Amino acid sequence: MTGLVSSIEILIVNLIINELATTRKMKKFIHYGIIALHTLVVFLLVFFLLPKGTSPYLITLSGWTYLIPFIFIYKEKPIIIIITMAFALTHSLFVKGLASHILILSQGDIKNWSYIILQSAILLVSTPLMIFLINKRIKSIINFLNTKNVKLFLLVSLASFLTVFTLCFFVEFRSYLILSIIYFAIFFLLVSSYFLAYTIIHTKKSVDKLNILVYEDSLTKIKNRLALYDDFQKIADEGKKYALYFLDLDKLKNINDTHGHLIGDRYIVAFAEAVKNCIRTDMDFYRISGDEFIIIDYINDDNNSLSIEKIQNSIEKCFNFDIEFQGVSIGKSMFPKETDNLDSLLSLADKRMYVEKSKIISK
Repeated sequence: MTGLVSSIEILIVNLIINELATTRKMKKFIHYGIIALHTLVVFLLVFFLLPKGTSPYLITLSGWTYLIPFIFIYKEKPIIIIITMAFALTHSLFVKGLASHILILSQGDIKNWSYIILQSAILLVSTPLMIFLINKRIKSIINFLNTKNVKLFLLVSLASFLTVFTLCFFVEFRSYLILSIIYFAIFFLLVSSYFLAYTIIHTKKSVDKLNILVYEDSLTKIKNRLALYDDFQKIADEGKKYALYFLDLDKLKNINDTHGHLIGDRYIVAFAEAVKNCIRTDMDFYRISGDEFIIIDYINDDNNSLSIEKIQNSIEKCFNFDIEFQGVSIGKSMFPKETDNLDSLLSLADKRMYVEKSKIISK
């Protein structure tokens, strides 16, 4: 009976922690109905169908069966759900282990109501701390996890669970002093690991924001000149070939003089959107100054590069703004066929662009 009560108590705490850390995607009555049905099946199996004397740690592992319904009722990816489950189960195992080790030292037995009372008391103290960690730290960690660090955080979560699992079922204590030292050390390491993960991920988030500020054009939200130079080194190291197109908006000064610089800025944004909509996803696009842009087209054969006329026509078709499109002059240079230096590439494409622009001016 005490085992059943203890399991129900721990189950409730685990469900609360998982609910706080995840987002439900079903209606409440369906959501809780699935959990209730799964709980009924698990409890029937563990407490009535399994033979008496089944290892308690095997019974504890039945908590992981909740991964099946959780995948269906929560919006998060399975790997995120595993992380939140590991966090919740680590907490409950820590409490279970501490309560059982204290009772074994003091009474030599945990099959009595003293165990339930002690476990409840520890949960009343520790659960608010877990809720605080979820609301202030764990949710933030989960929200900012990407494909690179999610695996690392999963490893940390599972390692924490296995550490406490081993402590709970496979370690014996002969004195309160050793018990206190070990449990305090494990508690400190667990909390520190999550705070460290939070610090690392938030630091990375800050770095990512800084990179956006440094490498993104504030008006058009595309890459800027600094990003072009940074990307060039990477491209050169990879040995890729590409055609560089130097784009210069025609008659932008007339638009600014006639309609004002605010409208001129909106015209530039509309132009950037038109270019993004008409180029391939594997092409790069930069704004390097007020009305000057760069397109990089990665090619395997120099003869496969896009013609200037095709780019101009595509942009004009995609352009959508209150003011009619005034045109764009384009110059082209080839890397590494013509030069392997970015400044030389830009200069060559710039000169050819001005040849095209002079034809428009002379008309």
